[in-house]
Amino acid sequence: MLGYRYHRTRQFIETAARAVDLQSAIEVEPKTLKRELLVRHGRCSIVPYGLLWDEIKSGELLVRRIKPRLSRTVALLLNASLSPPAEKFLLTTIRSIVVQRII
Repeated sequence: MLGYRYHRTRQFIETAARAVDLQSAIEVEPKTLKRELLVRHGRCSIVPYGLLWDEIKSGELLVRRIKPRLSRTVALLLNASLSPPAEKFLLTTIRSIVVQRII
């Protein structure tokens, strides 16, 4: 399963897999639909490790690391009117989740 045609992750995967036939790929974007196809219909996909963390921990899905490692730079976008305490809370919380689930 791949994200929609112009999704950066899909473009990254298609570039890396130029010699592979991806014609049987299904375009799926919403997490809930992606989860359903993976868990209930036996599909496979390249997704961020933390996206389906609960399903991985429960054993519903298996993880196979990709070598060489694929990496992306992401950023937290905040509304400019967000208060400094709220911004600090969000950053602290997100960093904690990243450490627990992704790194």
